[in-house]
Amino acid sequence: MTREQLAQVWPQLLERGVQWRDGMAGTFAPRGNTWRAVNCRGDTWSYQFSWSTARRARAADQRDALPDLEDPATVGCLLAELRRIGESGAIPAPLGSTGWYLRDVILGISVRGATEGEVLVKALCTALKVERPD
Repeated sequence: MTREQLAQVWPQLLERGVQWRDGMAGTFAPRGNTWRAVNCRGDTWSYQFSWSTARRARAADQRDALPDLEDPATVGCLLAELRRIGESGAIPAPLGSTGWYLRDVILGISVRGATEGEVLVKALCTALKVERPD
């Protein structure tokens, strides 16, 4: 999933109930500096660079913020969000060298992707009826 594709779907997922969680890594779309989400409470959250104190996210920050789909903590948080939204036990599985796969009969999801993070974003899109960038 390209950064542009993620930038298309992430705001829609947030509008449909996906939430930033403490520990998720992210970047701001134009700048690319990596930070961690902290003090997440629904629509209100803060972010912290490794060299700074926590800062409350402004509306513009929230619009430009994208999760880091390669970060293990972020991947875990996306899985937790999928389980919270779908009330299921979905588990992504590796497909050897060809990528990742996730199938959940309760949610009616069957997706493939290059990375575990990509599969989880696609699964959230399917569960929340957001057009997937395939």
